[in-house]
Amino acid sequence: MTEPMRQRPLLALSSVVLELELLTPLHVGAGGPPLVGGYDVVADPAQGRYYLVDVDRLIAERMTEEQLARGSDPRVEHLITPQEWPQYARAVLPGPRGRDLAVETRRHWEVLPFTRDAHGHPYLPGSSLKGALRTALAYELLRQALRTATGPDRSGGRFGDLPVGRALWDQLRGERRTSREWFARPLETSLFQGSQSFDPNHDLLRALRPNDSAPLPLDASVIEQVGIYRLHGGQLRLVSDKHRWLVEALPPDTRLTVRLDVDAGPFGAERGLPAERRAFLALEALFAACRAFAWRLVTVEYQSTRQSGSPLATVYASLAKRIEQSSRDEAFLQLGWGTGWRAKTIGPLLELSAVTDGPEFLATLVRQLRLDRAGRGLPFPRTRRYVERSGRPAMPLGWVRVRPRWSMTEMTDAATERRPDHHARTP
Repeated sequence: MTEPMRQRPLLALSSVVLELELLTPLHVGAGGPPLVGGYDVVADPAQGRYYLVDVDRLIAERMTEEQLARGSDPRVEHLITPQEWPQYARAVLPGPRGRDLAVETRRHWEVLPFTRDAHGHPYLPGSSLKGALRTALAYELLRQALRTATGPDRSGGRFGDLPVGRALWDQLRGERRTSREWFARPLETSLFQGSQSFDPNHDLLRALRPNDSAPLPLDASVIEQVGIYRLHGGQLRLVSDKHRWLVEALPPDTRLTVRLDVDAGPFGAERGLPAERRAFLALEALFAACRAFAWRLVTVEYQSTRQSGSPLATVYASLAKRIEQSSRDEAFLQLGWGTGWRAKTIGPLLELSAVTDGPEFLATLVRQLRLDRAGRGLPFPRTRRYVERSGRPAMPLGWVRVRPRWSMTEMTDAATERRPDHHARTP
């Protein structure tokens, strides 16, 4: 007799639809080469219009077999007139014009493209959202561990007193040296798996599954000029004229719809995670962790920009106020390209004065892993990427507000109504 086919474990997903409202421009890279000016994209700087060219169609319709065989330059201006640009454009996007466009950018320019689906529509990958949620959860889990370790007075906590802190210190001191890519493995294993050894089957992040967003219209994005700035002598200064990019970004007030799934199946939340980890997958707890990390990020950046007298301080002050006054139905995250080292690490927690060995650990980390190429140590990082207006830093990248399509009260009521009554008899 043949054995019956073994059934695969069934997923048990609970889902919520989230709405993401962009507060500042968002860029998520497409992962390929930049769009080359004059070939993949052409611009009318006087009108502030950028045409993303359908290159395949342009070459197929406007180049002869003889030109192709000869290897003629397929530059757009060699094939069509500016009046024909709209005819061959996949999308026409607004962007910087006149003095807003730097001289160096005009001469040698490329555009970093936004991620698009197979049909050319921009969208937010679920992996980008999951990365931001991962950092917020790591911050909150480690913050709670430090609070527990400090005792009732909540003062004088040491990162090195935690098991995960000791493991990371050992790596930095050379007792268990590892590569930069794998350095954070003990941290992730301890925080997300509650284990001393790597166990991917019992991982908090395995149960958390953001989907890709619904696609947006072809022309939903804009072109922004972004510069790298360094705080020097109390002032924000552009690193150099060559440290600027044109990037395709989604503008503020854009709304994205994302479905967030939580797996409660055999390897998910209910059977695969301990109760103290499982609690963080409740939407209210997840949102609270996001707000706490966002508050810390914003206040750190506010202090830096306020000291420099930059108008960016007003932007961060406004963000801080929104986070402070937000409800339990709201979360704030910083997503995508240009968010910086702090937004992707637990660095902001270790910079708190309450973590007494935090600065020492960070300084050793930066030096041993060679994160600062100039070798200057703390403060780190020294540079920021900002969206420019009239050649000046005006906005940070990637800040979003997240809300469920239903309020949490409505979701709780709906779940109660759907919950089966196990004592009722089936007619």
